[in-house]
Amino acid sequence: MAYARDAEDPTYKDAPKTALRDALWAEQHGLCAYCEGPLKAGRTRIEHWAPQSEAPERQLDYRNLLLCCDGNAGCGRAELFHCDVRKGNTALTLNPTDERIEHRVTFGRTGVQVLGGDAQAEVDDVLGLNVESLLARRRELVQGLQRQMSLRFKGRPTSKVWLERAIARLEATPRPFGRSQLAYLRDRLRRLP
Repeated sequence: MAYARDAEDPTYKDAPKTALRDALWAEQHGLCAYCEGPLKAGRTRIEHWAPQSEAPERQLDYRNLLLCCDGNAGCGRAELFHCDVRKGNTALTLNPTDERIEHRVTFGRTGVQVLGGDAQAEVDDVLGLNVESLLARRRELVQGLQRQMSLRFKGRPTSKVWLERAIARLEATPRPFGRSQLAYLRDRLRRLP
């Protein structure tokens, strides 16, 4: 028993990172917890939503862990960083694992927006979710969807059934930056007569 008393408490530093990374990858469908971009093997980061510096007691709490992209870390320009690379040790009020987040955060044509409250600064300044590279990628995907719809319907009104099925497919199988496409499709569905 003397050994058990003398042993240090386990820390994140000693955690099985490969197993954590694999579990988070599967749970998040290979998407970054913050920007929803595709994760690339060997270029991911395990993020602590509540920073270890502020909540050391949560460093091994699985519910506090997120898998993030490399946040443009290799570019060397801090203004282009995003996700946890930009966040650093800043505490957030918005948690991507909170089921209610869908009602507070929207992905529209002008970027990621927070409805109500003062958390927009977290999206823009702390996480950098509206940096030009992410905006351009979301725009590109929505434009691709618009082209697909244009070819399919050739000037005819968009089918309500087609929109509902497309929305259901995106909701069932998350895709990189899929919420921007979902927002576009839902907006089109709302505007149908």
